[in-house]
Amino acid sequence: MADASWDLGATVARARREGGRMIERMAHDVGAVVPRLPLDLDAWQRDVRLLADRALRDLEVRAANLVDAFERRIETTSEMVLRRFSAATQSEIDFLGRRIATLEKRLRSLEKSVRTRSRTTTTTPQQQTTTTP
Repeated sequence: MADASWDLGATVARARREGGRMIERMAHDVGAVVPRLPLDLDAWQRDVRLLADRALRDLEVRAANLVDAFERRIETTSEMVLRRFSAATQSEIDFLGRRIATLEKRLRSLEKSVRTRSRTTTTTPQQQTTTTP
């Protein structure tokens, strides 16, 4: 049993050493690659601005769509409320306004025709006298 624990301890120690060496090699390799990468801040800034502009336009379009949807929802809801209380809608009020205007026009033409008839018919003297009791 003493040999098994010794082998386990030796194996763990060897794994630690090899892991440490592997980390050192990776750090060296990364260090060799990173300084060679070009650092173009202007291009990076330009890309970030383009992304921000796109995001802003997208937000503006979404906001406009939300306002449109909200207005449509308010319109349909208000129509339902007006129907519930038996109130007239704007289109019904407009229709009644046109109908009244047409009726007023017809009434004026009837008044003119009645005046014209009364002027053309002459009254006889018999029609003018009234009998008194």
